[in-house]
Amino acid sequence: MRSCGSKIFFRLILNMYSELPGLGPVNNQRVFYTISIVVLINFFLIIGITSYGASLGANMQSTLNDASAIVQQLNGLIPKADVAYKALEKLCRDPKYSYICD
Repeated sequence: MRSCGSKIFFRLILNMYSELPGLGPVNNQRVFYTISIVVLINFFLIIGITSYGASLGANMQSTLNDASAIVQQLNGLIPKADVAYKALEKLCRDPKYSYICD
């Protein structure tokens, strides 16, 4: 008697989970394929967004390299500008070249 009850219980469970509520086997396949297509679309969207982000990262690396080169060139010019400013101060103090500072 006990085994008969467990068989009925398992049949009830199998019937309950064999189909989505209110759908037959054909509609279950439609739901499965629809969800599969949606998952594939999302997968390709994620791949596209990721590859676009990777290309932006590559462009950013190039931009940062250019900015680093510009900063290095500016660091080379700053000491020269300091020397030029001191020379201009000396010229401004000289009455012969004071018209430069006006």
